[in-house]
Amino acid sequence: MVTDEEAARKVAETTGLPPKAAAWTAFAALHSGVFLQSQCTAWCGDNNPSTRKSSSRIVSQMLDPDRNICDELPLGGYPRIVHVRHHSVYRALGEPDNRNRRRAAPDKVLERLLGLDYVLEHRSERWLPTEEAKTDACRAAGIRATAWPRKDYLPTAEGSNAGRAVRHFVEKWPLALDPPGRRAVITVVAPGTTLSRLNTWRRDYEELVRQCAAAGMRPHLAHISNRPGLTDKAQARLGALVRELAEGDPAAAEIGRIKRAIMKCTDEAAEEWGGWRRMLARSREIHAKGGPGGVPPVEATAEAWLSERVRPERARGAPA
Repeated sequence: MVTDEEAARKVAETTGLPPKAAAWTAFAALHSGVFLQSQCTAWCGDNNPSTRKSSSRIVSQMLDPDRNICDELPLGGYPRIVHVRHHSVYRALGEPDNRNRRRAAPDKVLERLLGLDYVLEHRSERWLPTEEAKTDACRAAGIRATAWPRKDYLPTAEGSNAGRAVRHFVEKWPLALDPPGRRAVITVVAPGTTLSRLNTWRRDYEELVRQCAAAGMRPHLAHISNRPGLTDKAQARLGALVRELAEGDPAAAEIGRIKRAIMKCTDEAAEEWGGWRRMLARSREIHAKGGPGGVPPVEATAEAWLSERVRPERARGAPA
């Protein structure tokens, strides 16, 4: 992965942008592909007249029609969303196929804005903005590929000779791994109104969390949203996961949850498994496989993080 300085230099050489605008273009392209002007202001420094003027100048330079590297995207309630779309920028960054350059659906745009906002508010973390950077860092930390979240793509054309394509970290959610600092930040970005995404995130990322801990890092789990109504529920759900991780073996932890659900004897207690019948079937399945094993406990922390910038009511009143 190129350094920030190398990325800025390459973008400047390719686009003719001034150094500061080139640096922000590279940063935004790699981390999200889209941004709000208020996020550029945050990257420039404290929110004061000087930095607001600087960010306004950067955005104007990026949107210069003669350069043709960015577009504005419409998204209700959000002013001036800029999309870094030109393939020359991504080629310069060594990411010619990066999907950030493609125009995305509104929900995906919002998701990328939220991920970028978390990164901007936690700049000291060792963020890995691309799929290659994530897989390389996992490999270097000794985290086996079976723990990486993956998605399989079948050939699109009937009779195609192309084999099954496998990609990892497709969601592009912020991930930071710092083995020397003994820290990993693993996130889920949830722009919707429910916590359903936490379920699939746990299925796809829990093994990565455990492998990060086995590699000597302390995982920090973050639910990123702009919905105040989700914060308390997400914090409670992540808190429960942290306690389960601390219990060690996941099968043993699940058997414990099943026992507690039976003691509560309510339909709500069995919701995690989709009802009583499935819960009891799951208990039989665990015991049929030999019962709880010996997975070591994981010491983790968690937060439900609320974006203050990526909110329509704040965006309308935010200074330019």
